[in-house]
Amino acid sequence: MSERKVVFVDGTDIYSVNIEQNPVKSRLISATHTVTGIAIDWRDENVYWCMGETAGEINVFSRETETEYTLISTNLTYPKSLTILPFQNIMLWISGTAGSNKLEKSKLDGSDREVLVSSTSSGGMKGLTVDYSTNTLYFIDDWLVKRCDIEGKQMTTFTPESALLSPMKVLPYKYKVTLYFVLLRAMN
Repeated sequence: MSERKVVFVDGTDIYSVNIEQNPVKSRLISATHTVTGIAIDWRDENVYWCMGETAGEINVFSRETETEYTLISTNLTYPKSLTILPFQNIMLWISGTAGSNKLEKSKLDGSDREVLVSSTSSGGMKGLTVDYSTNTLYFIDDWLVKRCDIEGKQMTTFTPESALLSPMKVLPYKYKVTLYFVLLRAMN
């Protein structure tokens, strides 16, 4: 039986903690900039992360070879909200700043990079989440929850009854046959 672990970020360091009887924390990676997004390929146990500001990067730590690789480092500013779909060989993230954000997609090796959605909203894009059962992407853009398919098509905006206050991320979950959403927001 494999070990159960939690992987988390603390500034520029990425740690793994065994959550069995005697938890042991070990540093996997010391990044060169603050980590702004992390995703785990639970199939291969590889750790993907994004970091940086005007010169952003997306990297992977191979658990098999215990080696770090830079996957994307050109034309990438402020990458965040990294997520992966291992069985589809897809990596997704948000890049840019408020007024000039992009929802991007590539293969897990960084190839075939494309922009799915561009936004000029002043609120900026954030909080990318995937509903794996339907391959639907959810994100926050200009304080509104939006969704689209894995190709960036069929865009829908959820219009709340009242304005959302500082939303950070939307988390879809299913209970029986109903799809619910948890909306996380920044604490003031």
